[in-house]
Amino acid sequence: MPVGYSNQLEHRRIDRRRIKQFLLELKKASLVETRRGRSRDEQSKYLSEELDPASSFEREFLDYLWKNGLRLPDYSQDQPTPEVHHQADFYYERQGVQGICVFTDGPHHNAPTQAAHDQQVRGEINNLGFRNVTISYARDLRGQITQNADVFGPV
Repeated sequence: MPVGYSNQLEHRRIDRRRIKQFLLELKKASLVETRRGRSRDEQSKYLSEELDPASSFEREFLDYLWKNGLRLPDYSQDQPTPEVHHQADFYYERQGVQGICVFTDGPHHNAPTQAAHDQQVRGEINNLGFRNVTISYARDLRGQITQNADVFGPV
């Protein structure tokens, strides 16, 4: 659409100095993200209670997000829709599109049969329009989170 200058006659009525104080106050503003009406502390507690007790790596991952002020998942041990016949370790909602399934892979995911199963499951989830993020115990946690900053970015 072409840019128009039809509002030029209104420019003399605009006092640009009036916005200064508002902008200065806005500069001090901060956002506080909450999930389902929960505070960050409450969300962390909720997620902690849902962790797989057999997976210490899930706890390590969640603790890392918490300690570094990163975005916490919306759900833990979640099957996002009935069409997804598998459970993600963590799930992030996204407005208007399918969410993000996060899998935290500990040592048992190295076994050939488990690795093949993981590949099949994650392929099915991708085909349904969900994004997959795999966080492996065998790689630098910080680096993996940085590679997915759009998911885990700061609160």
